[in-house]
Amino acid sequence: MMTTAVFEKLVPNAQLLTPQEKQQVFDLLDGYPNGELMTEDEFEKLLVDVGLLASVPARRESSVRAWKPLVIQGEPLSETIIKERR
Repeated sequence: MMTTAVFEKLVPNAQLLTPQEKQQVFDLLDGYPNGELMTEDEFEKLLVDVGLLASVPARRESSVRAWKPLVIQGEPLSETIIKERR
């Protein structure tokens, strides 16, 4: 999945493209071999190659892997929130 930071940089830059440049991006995306989906790394490289991104921000995967959900007693927290909003 594309990171939010990459997407937030992509949209304003994509809006600045000329119609011809937009078509080039569409052609590159549509012409991916064998109709297979690109990996996130391949897509980010494509965005850099066509000039939509200057560089790809470093990922912070280590913090994501270290995350562990909290265990709480009683009903699910989402149910508690819904009840309190009523």
